[in-house]
Amino acid sequence: MKRSAIAITLFIVCSVLALSTQGHAINGPLLDGQGARVMGMGATNIAVTNDSNAIANNPGAIFAHDAGVVNVEVGILNPHTKFKNNLNDEDGENLLCAAPSAGFLTTPLGGKIKLGFGLFSTGGLASEFRLTNDLYGDQVYESDLCFMKLLPAIGYKVNEKLSIGLTLGAGYQTLRLKMPYQVHSGALAGNVMVADLRMEGMSYCGSLGILYKVNDAVRIGFVYKSATEIDLSGDANIDASALGAGTAKYDLDATYEWPQTAGFGLSYQATPRWLFGVDLEWINWKKAMDTLEIKFSKGNSESLPTALDDNLPLNWDDQYVVRLGGEYKATDKLTLRSGISYGKSPIPDNTVMPVLCTLTEWSATIGLGYHFTEDVSFNAAYLHSFEHTQDTDVSLIGDEYNGSSTSMALDGIYMGLAVMF
Repeated sequence: MKRSAIAITLFIVCSVLALSTQGHAINGPLLDGQGARVMGMGATNIAVTNDSNAIANNPGAIFAHDAGVVNVEVGILNPHTKFKNNLNDEDGENLLCAAPSAGFLTTPLGGKIKLGFGLFSTGGLASEFRLTNDLYGDQVYESDLCFMKLLPAIGYKVNEKLSIGLTLGAGYQTLRLKMPYQVHSGALAGNVMVADLRMEGMSYCGSLGILYKVNDAVRIGFVYKSATEIDLSGDANIDASALGAGTAKYDLDATYEWPQTAGFGLSYQATPRWLFGVDLEWINWKKAMDTLEIKFSKGNSESLPTALDDNLPLNWDDQYVVRLGGEYKATDKLTLRSGISYGKSPIPDNTVMPVLCTLTEWSATIGLGYHFTEDVSFNAAYLHSFEHTQDTDVSLIGDEYNGSSTSMALDGIYMGLAVMF
């Protein structure tokens, strides 16, 4: 009973910290997986997850074992970005971005049902450049995107081999974009203004997962996660001095869609000490990131339109991500892990821009787990996403990106504490 109270207290504390933290995850811009344990295995998670991170990874794995558990996790991410065009050859600012999460699973209720609840940093990005624009001189190009999910969950044990799980909760997003912005629609099409856009919004989200135990060694998992379409609102500060129109403030509305995904995973307990996993996941960026519709309204300038509807072309492609990972139980207390993952960049060359440069493709991880006691464990992982560069000949985003080159790499450290009861 005492252990349960400590575990619940840890969950509440971490949830409060997560709500008050600007969480950022940079990997597509979806975070590849939840939990330091699976991140150490190349983010292989669909059939490997065995704690409360199953709520976010694959709710079908809620019944991976019968214990209750609390997890508190944090990732610290450090993106490395570069941009080059005819006026610039600059590295992005050195940023550290936090991605906290917390999850809780009950013990079985009546032997067949487990309940869970979690708060997860599931996506985001952050970048900052100091670049020269041919119309506005030296400018800050900045992005700050955070996406978190608050997920109640239920798991049902159909029989000794099959379990299913369901989540239905809320997704919350903040978005800031600051950069010279080339208008694509309406009377101002082709003109450039410096825009500082700030928005936030919330919508529903959910997932369905299955875990099937073929035998004592092999488990198969499947998970579907719904798209999350969020109506964002906020405000925009505009500098149109290069147009002779001064500055203005607008109300702002936009619709941002996080993609639906579907994934298949397999885990294989080769020996009592060796465990291997593989995932294949489809991410429907093509539908979600076709265009970003932005509506400017209630403008306060006499020199600019009071309202403007613009469509920012993105034209992203669907992404297929493959993950491979394994862990080795070196001693009764120490477990060692490693893994790799690959997903081709979904961003076409003609819509790459430095403030949305989630370009990395190949990643490698290492990790470890340490059991202080039978019920209390610590996990840690290190991620390196290798530098990937995309060259833009003719840009659909803005003329300043014609003939440009954008690069990104990423380092991340993940840590998590698990308490079982």
